[in-house]
Amino acid sequence: MHLAKGHTIKWYTDNQSVSRIVEVGSMKEDLQCLALHTFSMCLLDNIRLEVEWIPRSANDRADFLSRVIDYDDRRIKRDNFLMAEGKWGSHSVDRFANHENTQLPRFNSGF
Repeated sequence: MHLAKGHTIKWYTDNQSVSRIVEVGSMKEDLQCLALHTFSMCLLDNIRLEVEWIPRSANDRADFLSRVIDYDDRRIKRDNFLMAEGKWGSHSVDRFANHENTQLPRFNSGF
């Protein structure tokens, strides 16, 4: 959050409940705790959070991008990865990864 310290963050959401909960809180305990935690973090770092609801019909670009994400968990099993490392030496790029499952600092993914 240090990069946002002292700044305004504009958060666009297609979920009306999110904008309402951030604005006034929630009757559900877990959501209220999350809202209070968010409020406290913003208060401590002097961050102004502005949440704006945008209907999906008016938000084609973000709606499209949310559907493009590759949810398939492609990864070479760790033992096969180590076997390849033993046979051909150290690798510098993981060609079968995404940002959540890469086995090396450098990797390729669809995004």
